[in-house]
Amino acid sequence: HKMSNLLERTKLNFVQILPRSSQIQGSLAATFPNENFNEMKKLFLTFLISLIFACSQKNNKDENVISITIKKDESINLNSLGNPIIVTLKNNSNKIFPIWIMSCNYNKNFITNNKNIEFPAIDCDKNIPKLYNLNPLEEKEIKLYVIYSVGLPKQKFKIGFLMNKEFSTVEKYQNEISNKENLKIIWSNQLSI
Repeated sequence: HKMSNLLERTKLNFVQILPRSSQIQGSLAATFPNENFNEMKKLFLTFLISLIFACSQKNNKDENVISITIKKDESINLNSLGNPIIVTLKNNSNKIFPIWIMSCNYNKNFITNNKNIEFPAIDCDKNIPKLYNLNPLEEKEIKLYVIYSVGLPKQKFKIGFLMNKEFSTVEKYQNEISNKENLKIIWSNQLSI
């Protein structure tokens, strides 16, 4: 019963709005000659579409600048650390692009999309963020290890790079990396191990 009352009230409000909107359009049409009014509508629509397109391009800007690819490291066999993986970060732009990576425990900069695939713990005497200024089209290779439980079938996964170009203090950066806050995630190709 309450739902039908709500629907009825919504219907009444909508019916009341329709004449008002047609009155506004009618008064605008009376103010401007019909041809000018149609031109203004076209210009406004074009502006609106351009604005939406520009905003979506800006949001994808950093994701297109840096790409990440992963492959098995054939030069090293499976060992106590896990399965060796080579991660390649590439600057696809024509400008220098800064990225921050931990100096020892690189695992802090990456995540996987498969809950069965993890990074092993790495002991470091010192592990601080280090700035790398990637030149246009430059690539940076990082060796990682991934582990998964014995007995599981072959696993497919992607690795995500946690990207943050700027931070005010080392502590703030480490907090963001730990909490995954305010970070863009750039995903790699899929790999099976």
